[in-house]
Amino acid sequence: VREVEVIVKKRKGAADGLGKDGKSLLLKNVYLVEDDPVEAGLISLALLDAGYRVAWVKSGAAALELMAIDPPVLGLVKLGLPDIAGDVVIQRALKMAKTSAVKLLLYQKSNLLQLASIQQQIRSKIGKINLAEYSEPKDLVAVAEGLL
Repeated sequence: VREVEVIVKKRKGAADGLGKDGKSLLLKNVYLVEDDPVEAGLISLALLDAGYRVAWVKSGAAALELMAIDPPVLGLVKLGLPDIAGDVVIQRALKMAKTSAVKLLLYQKSNLLQLASIQQQIRSKIGKINLAEYSEPKDLVAVAEGLL
């Protein structure tokens, strides 16, 4: 019920074109690439609460196809995807003309990631990349907002 209330509230504001404070409300498109439906739901809810419009994609291949058709403002890509590793998804997206300017964030749960060693390995392959670990979805949203 809470999720539905949040969605209705966000859509009503978007239809009016104004936020609670009377300022223009422009929802930013965010693509969430996450294979775990439970985690995707939690992260999506945190993004919706922060005022973003979220599209959830379960695989790296599907994310690349969607980004090529309709590039988002921000892409949150899980590191450990089942089909294509998240860092490879980001590497490919950065090489595509339509998505080269998209802000991309590679993420993983903090209890599963040894951030420093992973960062070093990925940066040696790709170069500068935004990598975040989180324990709560709101922490991930905070890092994402820092990119915008």
